Amino acid sequence: MGKHKQQVSMSAFAQPNAYDDISKPAFDADYWKQLSVTGKDTVAPISSEERKKSDEGLKQIEKLYPKYHMEKVDISKLIPAKEKWNFFPKQDKTILTELMKNLVAYGQLSPALVWKQDDGSYMILGGHTRYQAFKALHDIFTSEEGNDPTMAERFSAMNCYVYEQDELDEAEARKIIIYDNIIRRDNTTSIKAQAVINMNRLELESRTARNPNEQRERIMTSIAKVMGTSEGSIKRLYQLRTLIAEFWPLVDGTAEDKITTQMARTFSLLPEDLQKYIYQNHLYRNKLSGESLKRLSMASTVEDVDNIYSTPRKYVITEKLEMNQEPPSDYRTIMFMASEQEFDIIKEGLMKIIENPNLSDKTRELIRNAIG
Repeated sequence: MGKHKQQVSMSAFAQPNAYDDISKPAFDADYWKQLSVTGKDTVAPISSEERKKSDEGLKQIEKLYPKYHMEKVDISKLIPAKEKWNFFPKQDKTILTELMKNLVAYGQLSPALVWKQDDGSYMILGGHTRYQAFKALHDIFTSEEGNDPTMAERFSAMNCYVYEQDELDEAEARKIIIYDNIIRRDNTTSIKAQAVINMNRLELESRTARNPNEQRERIMTSIAKVMGTSEGSIKRLYQLRTLIAEFWPLVDGTAEDKITTQMARTFSLLPEDLQKYIYQNHLYRNKLSGESLKRLSMASTVEDVDNIYSTPRKYVITEKLEMNQEPPSDYRTIMFMASEQEFDIIKEGLMKIIENPNLSDKTRELIRNAIG
């Protein structure tokens, strides 16, 4: 099998310094030494559900890229993947510390995914946080304060699933990074959408199969299986590919600085200049009805957008009234709304209306039933 390196353009969503920081742990060397003795009594193991989810996801990756083998790799030979390949947010220090505790107590339960390079190093595709936890523990036990050769040796090498250099190209390596992060993290809507968008972009920029006669499974179906969701959900996320960068934080925002997935899909159908107009003027804070969103999706000018956002929103309220007597043959329905605080005032006014001698007994009774 010959080498075939596919050069892939940088993701539009890649962020500088996207990988986790290796921070100094919150506990000193004595804590970690003690934990190596008492760990299983004080540290909860990874849940069976979490292990099952991870294993099932790994099987999906294995179906797509099955040619790896197990190897114990010295941590000095492990290198992070290129920062521009990863748009996933940093894990916080708490997650790193909890993983370190679990490694000390139970050892490495899940191998990393790595890609062997021409210079003998191994690029990490899946398991960056595990690598950082290993390296942090190794640094602790080789430091002057925590000097412990036995523990240092324990964290000097990681179990890894290794892809040989000629078994992947750059596009496939980037796909594995995305798949692994999807599997192991609870990702937000915007991150899931970015994963889907990048996977499709990579698929377009790479060859469709190593064997031209082999039909590779459609990328939407592959992503859906790995993410454990429907192909329809993946397609809806993919529709956000033309959403301007300014809106992405709002997809996962809160309160007034949040847009729904439906709003995001509508905005993504608009030209970039109209999206920027809506963002810069904070029009997204005005909630639109389904009908108005449909009209907005077809807007082509700023005037179109202004007309839609300036049109008063219509509300349709339905109410069911049950009665124990037949209404008048020529009855008319009177309906109005009032706040909870104003209801008693309205009720008092209606009770005075009932005293009007021009009202029939039947109408008086109907009003009483209506106001309770």
